[in-house]
Amino acid sequence: MRIRLGVFVGCMLFLAYGSRAEDGKGNQSVPASGTSASNASDTHRMDDAALLPVVSEVCGYRSPDEWRAAFQTAVERGEIPDPALTSPPAVAPRANRAGGGACAPVPQTSDIFLFEDSAGTLLTNFSEGQLDSLMTSAANALLVAEGDNFDFIGFWVSFVPHHQIGAAFYRGIENNVAGIGLPIFNDRPFIGLAGDNVEGYIMMWNINDGLWAPGTAGNFASFTRLVLAQEIEHRWGVFLPNLLDGRSMQGNNVCGRFFHWNWQIDGQGSGMEIREWIGSSPAVLGGSCVNGAPDLCFNSDTGGVFSYTDLYLMGFVSPAEMDAGNSELRYMDAGCNSPYNGSISTFSSADIVASAGTRNPSSAASQHDYHIGWIMFHQPGDPPNATELDKAVGILAQQSIDWEFSTLGVGTLNTTLQGDCTFTVKFSQRPTPGGENIPSNIDWTDDDPNVVVADDFISDGRPINTVRWWGSNLVAVTLPICGDNVVNQPSEECDGTDDSACPGQCQTNCTCPAVSCGPGAGDCCVANGTPGCDDDTCCNAVCACDSFCCDKEWDAFCAGPND
Repeated sequence: MRIRLGVFVGCMLFLAYGSRAEDGKGNQSVPASGTSASNASDTHRMDDAALLPVVSEVCGYRSPDEWRAAFQTAVERGEIPDPALTSPPAVAPRANRAGGGACAPVPQTSDIFLFEDSAGTLLTNFSEGQLDSLMTSAANALLVAEGDNFDFIGFWVSFVPHHQIGAAFYRGIENNVAGIGLPIFNDRPFIGLAGDNVEGYIMMWNINDGLWAPGTAGNFASFTRLVLAQEIEHRWGVFLPNLLDGRSMQGNNVCGRFFHWNWQIDGQGSGMEIREWIGSSPAVLGGSCVNGAPDLCFNSDTGGVFSYTDLYLMGFVSPAEMDAGNSELRYMDAGCNSPYNGSISTFSSADIVASAGTRNPSSAASQHDYHIGWIMFHQPGDPPNATELDKAVGILAQQSIDWEFSTLGVGTLNTTLQGDCTFTVKFSQRPTPGGENIPSNIDWTDDDPNVVVADDFISDGRPINTVRWWGSNLVAVTLPICGDNVVNQPSEECDGTDDSACPGQCQTNCTCPAVSCGPGAGDCCVANGTPGCDDDTCCNAVCACDSFCCDKEWDAFCAGPND
């Protein structure tokens, strides 16, 4: 049977064909080929051979207000305990905070925290409030075990749940950033979440779903990378109000959807569904996009999962850097159908700031290094197997790589249960749009162990574990040494032929010999405070009788007999 469905999946709209069969844990057989949805974006499919399976779920994103309302309703119905009646568990505080101490270790299967859905909640027709409460119980268990070390907590499920809220979703718990269109709030006390650091939950649902794939090869891997990018970016966007002239930044359920970029925007693609429009009269949709999900595209300016406009909202680039990095930032004024023949306008960071306010904190003061703790729900007596854990770890390893690359080398994403790192990055150079050709800033005279943040390296998907040589424009530097005929160190009084301080008398250790008798020494007739004096005859005579005068100091006793 061949099915044609138009569906919202996760937080993206796509058309998909095909059917799938599942075993008891949701392992699916996915069609290897088929006819793509008839759509102008067929011309820029990433992989003609792989079609996404059918997922009949609506968009998973909910606003914080919607989550609060669902949670309160579940409390009032007696479905979940009221957190107001108890205190969250005590957890150890964060030992080391990122910022000079961030890192992204390669995750292992032991970095997936296992949590038993002992009541079988996910096998029932659970409400959103019940799901929120279950995620919080699991999150608290992780925080008790590992400490308050996480900015986000992510979830997988090792079995087929009764139903899903989207293919994936983000649940916002805290916002402390102004100028992105999202109110300041903190829901940790409201839902009973322990600690002070978790800002949101990311739910990815069934690890066995054929939608999810580790690495970088193939359509499903691209889909996975871009969905993960979208869900974590929901921490910051897209919540922008309309520009002052009325142009909508968010979708309007005609050209994109609320809380995602409006498809009328030409921003060179991203996991947050900003589109890439090519040319004008007509402009057509293009880019490196997922087959079956043409609104999910890699960004052609950064090569990663985020656009420069995304990075501004996320706090990784300044307004000026956003404008410089975007090769284009255009707006299809009359709609989003491709090909497009209407008028096209432009906008910049200044228009966003004028309508939403200045981002606070600025990119210079924002957090750039983040830590996600990942939990996998399982049924009693049926923990996840090695294949399921390996698949999750492979996906998370790629997420860390994508994060650092897509944030221009500015940020790191730790997806392990290991604490924040304590080393200090000693040498770093921030990448510039379009590449760079600047001297290395490594101090070659510093022999201490170095931690180098290297840019301009592009992996084939495998982690880069060692950088032996850094920089495409290393400047040759001759280190100063005694013997180079130049006085160029504080310890040098002279150096070979550079002997103006003691002509012809420079010693091999680059110092001048001590002057006792003769020119250059002090006055013989007074206590001059230095060894010897300037009259050879007098000096030699006195020192023959009292060596102290030449060895230590020409004092008043040395000068006295010669008055």
